[in-house]
Amino acid sequence: MGKASRGRKQTVSPEILIFDVDGVLVDVRGTYWRSALDTVRHLTGKRATYAELHKWKAKPGNNDDWAMVSSWVTALGKPMNYEEARDAFSKFYWGTPGRPGNVKNEKHIVSPAQIERGRSGMS
Repeated sequence: MGKASRGRKQTVSPEILIFDVDGVLVDVRGTYWRSALDTVRHLTGKRATYAELHKWKAKPGNNDDWAMVSSWVTALGKPMNYEEARDAFSKFYWGTPGRPGNVKNEKHIVSPAQIERGRSGMS
């Protein structure tokens, strides 16, 4: 920002706003995180904790939950590729016939009314 523009109020008029859903619009602790823990337990027989999940999430390359589950399960002694982890994880997240998935527990952090107020402020 140059000297000439300091002190002047700049107006931004975006045509679109894009939000990251996980942890921004939706609390994923009871959905994605729970599904990761459920998947690890199902595939290994070992009960995983949120503390362990956070350690795995903090490792480089584990922002993708399916990749993280694949690495975690492999480290616990059961070789697992990305596609296998994704498929197992999806059953816990989305559910199966007769068994609802963890997605039913999603809680919105930002309400639709708050989004609408922000959207109307863009025009």
